[in-house]
Amino acid sequence: MTGAAQSWLDAALEGPDLPGLGKARGAAAKAFAKEGLPHRRMEDWKYTDIRSRLGEALPPAEPLEAPGDFLNPFAALDAPEICFGNGFWAHGAELREGVDVLTLSEALSAKADWVAKSLGAAKAPEDQPMLALNTALMRDGLCLKVARGLDGGAVVLGHEGRAGRQTVRNLIVLEPGARFTLIEAHQGGGEAQQSQQVSEIFVGEGAQLTHIRLQDAGAKTVHLATDVVNVAGGGDYRGFVTTTGAALSRQETFIEFTGPDAEAHISGAYMLASDQHADVTTRIHHAVPRCTSREVFKGVIADEARGVFQGRVIVAEGAQKTDGHQLNKTLLLSDRAEIDTKPELEIYADDVKCSHGAATGQLDENQLFYMRARGIDEASARGLLMQSFLAEALEEVEDERLRACLQGHVNGWLGAHAEKPGGVPHEL
Repeated sequence: MTGAAQSWLDAALEGPDLPGLGKARGAAAKAFAKEGLPHRRMEDWKYTDIRSRLGEALPPAEPLEAPGDFLNPFAALDAPEICFGNGFWAHGAELREGVDVLTLSEALSAKADWVAKSLGAAKAPEDQPMLALNTALMRDGLCLKVARGLDGGAVVLGHEGRAGRQTVRNLIVLEPGARFTLIEAHQGGGEAQQSQQVSEIFVGEGAQLTHIRLQDAGAKTVHLATDVVNVAGGGDYRGFVTTTGAALSRQETFIEFTGPDAEAHISGAYMLASDQHADVTTRIHHAVPRCTSREVFKGVIADEARGVFQGRVIVAEGAQKTDGHQLNKTLLLSDRAEIDTKPELEIYADDVKCSHGAATGQLDENQLFYMRARGIDEASARGLLMQSFLAEALEEVEDERLRACLQGHVNGWLGAHAEKPGGVPHEL
């Protein structure tokens, strides 16, 4: 085992003693020790060298009693807010009756039946060392359950990181027929941070979850997030992630359909500059018939930044009437910017409708010339073209108020980078 992996294993073995997790923590530490930190010889990590960024485990972060630096980018929604500081519960508001909210430590101490039943039970791809590491290291997190048939409204889950190693484990359970909107906002300061979050999500029969994430972590942060989503028959999961922060980030979304006639729509926009590295990795397993999945990810990359998109759709034998669509497009603003894109279809059934596509290009100089000839200055013209390019992804967010909040953040980033020179003519 490398020194880096041993450092993380030592951290896992010294992890907190949360009630009832001793056996699971030990098994997870053993599973992590088998592989260690992911390396580029592993196909799923071919384009992201995480070992170079996680050479040593930082000291564990300390709780923040008053994370007053968190600025809610979704304040216009007037939704209740729950805030975590350095990976620990800091404060929260009352949610609707029928929505159970506990911290991870509270849930384990109270021996909540639904937490004991669901924690660690989500179906995920095998051999996931970072998932195992999170289980071995988890210290706190949000446990939330929406009662059967209830419209639970929305909540803004704010994460403010300042320093150190932060390991969060969330559990989100929607009982049959429930509806809920989970909005995450990740922010951070300028100190070195290692943030790893895993969310286990269960969407019950006929339930619908809208899951929005805005990742704007600090410039010295390594941000790793994994969503393991199980969607039951007739269920509907809608996920969207906007990525502008962190030195290195990886957003993994693993979706398993566990019942027929279910849907999953996941999409996102990534905007990178300087030497940022952002990895979006998805895997959707159509294990049962008549399920629908849609992925739309678009990005704008400037300077020497690098983006990665890896999307795999697996259609199991017998999963007939599957409908799967996947799209990734990226706009490069510099000849030093880079995107590695790898959409994949793995199909073992014969009555399916699946497609995937990817495209990469630069701003079209003909379009820029056309706009400037009509009195629009170059920076504004560039900004408008980039905004139009990203619109297809943002339109996947159906709620207009949510979309407006995300659009405001996107426009702020585009305005800061529209001054830079464009590329050669090429139409996407």
